Amino acid sequence: MKDKDKNSKVADKSFAGKSVSDKVDATQESPTDYPHTNELQSLTDNFEKKIPSYLDRINETWGSLNYVQWDPAVAKSLQLFCHRMTGSLATYGFTELSNKVESIATLLQQVLDDRQKLTEDFFDSINQIIKKLEFTPASQENHKSITPAKAQSQMAKDKRPIIIVDDDEDTALYVQELLRQFGYQCHYCLSIKNLMETVKSIEPSVVVMDINFPEGRFAGIKAIKYLRDSLGFRVPVIMHSARGDIKVRIQASHYGCDGFLSKPVNSEELIAAIDKVVDISGFHDRRVLIIDDDRTIAMYYRAVLKKMGIETKHIADPMNSIKAISEYQPHLILLDNMMPGITGVELAKLLKQDPRLMTTGILFISADHDLTLSDKAFSLGADGFLQKPVSQEQLSNAVRDYLIANRRKTAKLEHIVKTSHRTRLSTQNYFYTQAETLLLHDHNNYHALLMITIEGFDRYTRAVGMAKASLLMEDIASHLSDKINLAFNNKTIATRLGDSSFIILVTQKHLHDILAQCDSLIKEVNLFFKSLSGDKADCHIKSSVAPTTEGQDSIESLISRCEKQLQHANKTNVNICDEPLIDNQANKLSSTDLSNIEQLLMQKQYSLVFQPILSINAHQKGQYIVDSFVRLSDQKSKYYSPAQFFPLIKDKTQFTQLDRYVIETVIEQLSTMNKSVQREVFIQAHLSDYALNNRDTLLWISNSLRNKRILNPATLVFELSEKSVLRYSDAAQYFSEKVHLLGCHVAINGFGESNKSYALLDKIKPNSIKFKADMLCQKSAKDTSQLKVLSDSISKAQEQNIQVIATNVEDASMLSELYSKGIYLFQGYFITRPAETINLESIESFDI
Repeated sequence: MKDKDKNSKVADKSFAGKSVSDKVDATQESPTDYPHTNELQSLTDNFEKKIPSYLDRINETWGSLNYVQWDPAVAKSLQLFCHRMTGSLATYGFTELSNKVESIATLLQQVLDDRQKLTEDFFDSINQIIKKLEFTPASQENHKSITPAKAQSQMAKDKRPIIIVDDDEDTALYVQELLRQFGYQCHYCLSIKNLMETVKSIEPSVVVMDINFPEGRFAGIKAIKYLRDSLGFRVPVIMHSARGDIKVRIQASHYGCDGFLSKPVNSEELIAAIDKVVDISGFHDRRVLIIDDDRTIAMYYRAVLKKMGIETKHIADPMNSIKAISEYQPHLILLDNMMPGITGVELAKLLKQDPRLMTTGILFISADHDLTLSDKAFSLGADGFLQKPVSQEQLSNAVRDYLIANRRKTAKLEHIVKTSHRTRLSTQNYFYTQAETLLLHDHNNYHALLMITIEGFDRYTRAVGMAKASLLMEDIASHLSDKINLAFNNKTIATRLGDSSFIILVTQKHLHDILAQCDSLIKEVNLFFKSLSGDKADCHIKSSVAPTTEGQDSIESLISRCEKQLQHANKTNVNICDEPLIDNQANKLSSTDLSNIEQLLMQKQYSLVFQPILSINAHQKGQYIVDSFVRLSDQKSKYYSPAQFFPLIKDKTQFTQLDRYVIETVIEQLSTMNKSVQREVFIQAHLSDYALNNRDTLLWISNSLRNKRILNPATLVFELSEKSVLRYSDAAQYFSEKVHLLGCHVAINGFGESNKSYALLDKIKPNSIKFKADMLCQKSAKDTSQLKVLSDSISKAQEQNIQVIATNVEDASMLSELYSKGIYLFQGYFITRPAETINLESIESFDI
């Protein structure tokens, strides 16, 4: 008997854990092998093939109990097996067979609960059911073939198309165009018959349908049921009609209409109706965990939810579910009740006791007929209860309704957390968090902080009283909120700062748009403030704007810059913080410069300037070294250095274009120079950080060298900053190796600024290194440990015949000190300034 029980368990595991679930798991990994358009029907067909073996299992196990020996353990195993089969058979449409198996499970449970019921009548009852427990395709009288999922639309799964049904083509085209303007993909049908044909190939997210068709005055309403039956799920339907009387609306509601709009259709009403009945953003980011020991039924649930674009995971052993829930973080749990080891109710109680999991939604799906079970489930905080068997429509509706309600509830809570109900501006906590996120991660836009303050607000408060002054600030806040919502994009955030100030972080593609918007907003606020305050006190609006700088500004630093600027701000115009966008040695940039740079970047007004390097080395006679720098230049020959315009480049494709320009222009210049002079001219080219991670960079170098027929590519030197090399270590090593294979040289500038400089000589194998002169000079050097690293690195470089170049040489005494330490190559404004052309005579004069 024990052997039979063991075999029963093995068979149970075999059918439930392998035959069906393996196919569905394979589907999840490779959709092309098992298309989800036919998945439900395939599961049904597969399940149908397995039914005879399942019934044989029931017959065999009951035979051992009836004719060999009664064993409570085997009886319990059979009862659980029949219980699972009850739900599976009913779900897949085999209702009559499901009822018979359920009867067996019920009788077995009664005997297991009360041994006195183990009578001859009990055995006779089950024997009678077993005799009728036969399955042929003909017995599938109540089984409805599961409608296959329709082919996926051209839109992403979270944006299925909207279908418009109207026998008036003009109206259909109008509504279609209206929705397309809001970014929706639409199809229209001119008849109900056309609609039924269309949904065979297109699965809609919502149907917008007229009521009156040639088939009848209420044909559109009556078509709702046929449409949903054809699709196999409850698609939202919105009626739009010229008939808006209450009787028509009631009839539409009875047939399952989800919304009603009167013609002519208003765009705002239409979008609001669609947003209400269907989650346009889809459920592709939602996760549902299924906890059910019946693998077959779990795979059915997964297939239904997959049609909705929902990610799913199945846990067959409820005893291991707590850890899985913590790791998977589902938005909803589908929970069976009768499972080995623990019931669903017990598991739900454990979940609700865990602070990390207590907010996770729970939807019970059980075959139990205990009338108190649903009450127990809801008392534990369950979000729904379904009785097996569960149809596709029931499951999809229940899950969809919960996810939409949960998302709306979450959005409402987020709104409460984000927004002050009194001012309608962002709360300070949300403002600071969101602002830091934008400044840190949004590199595709420009940002600027606008600060508005009421100068003399304390005097105004004394004049009118604290209560009226507080109401004034709330009115201004509400006015600001209205103007921002009307004229600014949804990335703009604002909050109140202190008693009399507001800060607004503005984000736009173009800086001049930010300045124009800020100027307009200040004028609006000024007018509004004057209309409220009158002449009660001598107070006025002051404002300032601080544009961000690449990698240098936090929200606190922007506020600080605005506050400093406000000390000298005038009363009428918005004041731009003209602080330098680069280090202290850089020229200050005005708002005009910022706007000018933006325009030049869009026009790609790049140019190169060249700076010769002084050589005082007899061994290097006959070689000229020239450094090159990229500039932005306007028609008035005004130049902007990389330190000035790099922070304003938000799109990395601009860096890619700039790298290509530098490579091709330098090689063109090199080709010209080496044809016109007898001695070799080495030209150094600076590349951006993006060049290291862009494999096209090497292709451009190779093609340009070949096109210009550079005979000695070693005269082309590519400079990488030490910071970039350390940040992208592997990419820099790969780049260096490939550049050397092309015959070119590599230089590291900013060398010696980290304690890893020494190791870079072996990893990157540069041909030259460039360090700032003041780092090696005794008067300027401050960090003795870093000085030792640099000195040791220079000594090692010289031993390996690596060129050592001192940059930023400021005067003759510095040059002399460096020369005494064995440095023979010098660069700096003290020696010569960069120029648009390479002056050969100037280079000749360097030959000391």
